[in-house]
Amino acid sequence: MTISAKSNSQLARVATNLAIGVVGLMIVRLIASALPMFHDAGWIVEDKLTVQAGVVIAVDALLLTVLVRFAIEIRAFLLVRFPACLA
Repeated sequence: MTISAKSNSQLARVATNLAIGVVGLMIVRLIASALPMFHDAGWIVEDKLTVQAGVVIAVDALLLTVLVRFAIEIRAFLLVRFPACLA
């Protein structure tokens, strides 16, 4: 019983962390796309990469790290929940 309760709370924590991370980063991405200061900032690499594109790339990289962390924590949850199946 203890393992089940612990694993259910672990799943809730993982899902909450994923939701907070994804929603937060999507809000930051939308704000960065809409702000005129990023549109007017110019180029990072002349005629190839704008500041706005660089910000979007950085936020997408952070989003990818949130998703990878979620995958790692789900794997840990499944190993606790079903130890014989995944070993």
